[in-house]
Amino acid sequence: MAVDKDLIIVMTTIDEVKDQMPEGKYLETCDALRRIHKKLRRPSIPHPNEIRMPITKKILFIFTGALSALKILESVKKKYTHK
Repeated sequence: MAVDKDLIIVMTTIDEVKDQMPEGKYLETCDALRRIHKKLRRPSIPHPNEIRMPITKKILFIFTGALSALKILESVKKKYTHK
């Protein structure tokens, strides 16, 4: 996965000014950036496809039921039209 462009800007800026920062603050900031990068790689917000999944399952269920009903109707129609 590519690194977010805005995150690269922040990382570059911090690297440019790291000599003016206390070492502890620099390390704390880098750790925070690492955690942000991990959050961006694995967002906690569900992907839109995951949100639509229940709707897709409902549509598939309805479609399968409709097909079954059509097959039953066809068999009944064949049974009564051949006599």
